[in-house]
Amino acid sequence: MRKRYLKIVFFISGFSALSYEIALSRIFITITGSYIISAASVTFAFLTGLAVGGGGGGKVADRSTKPYRLLVAIEALSALYIIASMWMISDLAAFAFNGIDFSGNVNITKFVFTFLLVFPYTFLIGGTLPLFVKMFFDDVSEKKRDFSAVYGINTTGAAFGALLAGLFFLNYLGTTATVMVSFGLSLLNVMIILLYLREKSAATTAPVRPVIAPPNPLTTAVFLTSIALSGFVSLSAEILWIRIISPIVGSSIYTISLTLVFYLAATAAGTLLYERATVRSESRWLCALNYLSGLFIIATIYAVKVLPRLYYFVFTSLGGGFPALMLALALMLFIIAAPVSVVWGAHYALVNSFLIAGYDTVSKRVGGVYFINTLFCVIGIAVTTFYLLPEFGLYTTLKLLAYAALAFSALAYLALFKGAVSKPAAIAILAAATLVALLPKQDIKMMNSGIYMMPEDLDYLDIQRVIGGRKVLFHKSGFDADVIAVQSGTQKYIIVGGKPVSNSVLDKNTQFMLGHLPMLTGPVTDSVLVIGFGSGVTAGDVSLYDINRLDAVEISRGVAVASEFFGDLNNNVNDSDKLGLFIEDGRFFVNNTGATYDVIISQPSNPWVPGASMLFTKEFFISCKERLADGGAMAQWYQLYGTNAFDLASEIATFSEVFDDVTIWSYLPGDIIMLGHKGGSDIDLS
Repeated sequence: MRKRYLKIVFFISGFSALSYEIALSRIFITITGSYIISAASVTFAFLTGLAVGGGGGGKVADRSTKPYRLLVAIEALSALYIIASMWMISDLAAFAFNGIDFSGNVNITKFVFTFLLVFPYTFLIGGTLPLFVKMFFDDVSEKKRDFSAVYGINTTGAAFGALLAGLFFLNYLGTTATVMVSFGLSLLNVMIILLYLREKSAATTAPVRPVIAPPNPLTTAVFLTSIALSGFVSLSAEILWIRIISPIVGSSIYTISLTLVFYLAATAAGTLLYERATVRSESRWLCALNYLSGLFIIATIYAVKVLPRLYYFVFTSLGGGFPALMLALALMLFIIAAPVSVVWGAHYALVNSFLIAGYDTVSKRVGGVYFINTLFCVIGIAVTTFYLLPEFGLYTTLKLLAYAALAFSALAYLALFKGAVSKPAAIAILAAATLVALLPKQDIKMMNSGIYMMPEDLDYLDIQRVIGGRKVLFHKSGFDADVIAVQSGTQKYIIVGGKPVSNSVLDKNTQFMLGHLPMLTGPVTDSVLVIGFGSGVTAGDVSLYDINRLDAVEISRGVAVASEFFGDLNNNVNDSDKLGLFIEDGRFFVNNTGATYDVIISQPSNPWVPGASMLFTKEFFISCKERLADGGAMAQWYQLYGTNAFDLASEIATFSEVFDDVTIWSYLPGDIIMLGHKGGSDIDLS
């Protein structure tokens, strides 16, 4: 019965933590802006706290004679912190960011702010895994199987938490209710543990465990290096999976959430499969699992060319719609994420089971391995996001991760088996070398095709012809997406993560109107803010007026660079002395700048793009109005395609509720411009 209680606690703990992490990402997006920055900041802080908490918790757990009471305290404190965060974050954000200097690196400030708020909670829950191990090992004697059960059940709970929070709780219950679910589950754990404590007082003495000689220092070093590399490669690969999938199905919260779910679920499956495996030589298993890790990453590179076709086949076969999109997304993640994640789960269980075999200080050992693995997860996120992707791009980064896993497999084999190369090992090396030599070339145009935005009446060959007619003018990998500038016939446009964001022909007249309309219909204008720089056409038209200051905010540095290829259309605004270009999220900039403007022009991406939806809300419009001088005007772009009458009416009503004398303008059938004022306007509509 006690063992059953513990399994329930393990599961609930993982569920609560991941649902809270998903909710935190949604909360921080309203504060720091970009969904990518928000998710990366929260994940970084989460993993760092888990690493430090796990390392420290292992030492404390081994010295504790009553780990159950310690676990009750941790669960209770984490529940209190969850509640406190609901009222603490907004007030602290206003204190930390209001009036910030946008000429510096604001992202560092965002990371520090997020870290300081998230770290205390994750530090607490990071200490729970060693405590779970301590309690579980007190009741059963087979250590190697025990750890697999503990970690597998906890990770399974985390997968379910991420799944339900990302796909259900946030959408149907809201952010606050999702946080309350995590709070309630933490309290439930406290109650269950107290029930377990009551039974524990009457429990008999735990059985004596056999003592096994600990591994030698060289073997220990190889296994610890392996777990560090696994952490680095696994979280780096998770980032790359999102980057692979997003241009095919669109960047959305579903893409990010389901990627995390598949990673966690498959890792848990690998851990639990190892529990049932018969392992005669842990050293051979270690080399084999690292080899398979590299091999599966190479398979991902081969799959990149196939995934767009798979998406098109599944989506069109099922008649389109959201269910077809989700099924296509799940199938693609199953192909590229599930196999290697199963390997990483088995590898994690293997290393822990092997290293704890000869020691009484089991929790300390588990906490140490947890610390090393999670720390290198953090390093993997940082290095891949801010160095490997921008410097080498998606395709080369994938290859580097695969080479690292394969190279370590070979080196570990030589170290553990004293240089003796068996026939199976030689065959494996030859097979890997062959696959590497035959790797397909990178297809930038197909990887950034945005096939999900193609007309449904096109067949796959038509899509390939459309993409084949594009000439790539510029390509840059960023931490958030690939940005390319392409030319097709007489049209030039920028594509971000597969989505066209600025077209020199189709969008030109709307951009022209956005630039001139508020300038011609308002009072004398001295300062202008453009949110969503894009190709720079709107800002270029504004620069023609006699103004002293033209500020522009663009969330993607790659887009700002690509805009230079539109100099013939944007009046070479990039070289204008009037222009102050800030690489920042528009909402965050407006909320925290101390500047005042006579005109604000907002032309973000479509409302369904993660992060961009925050620029179509009442709260954002109120912030813009506060930044306007008396008599100032705001021009807001809104799409008519991909929307419905209810959403359109709601957006117009929201904008009209905030601004005065609102008028609606349109030049093209697919776009409208809402023009509002702070105070009355002098527009004569007669």
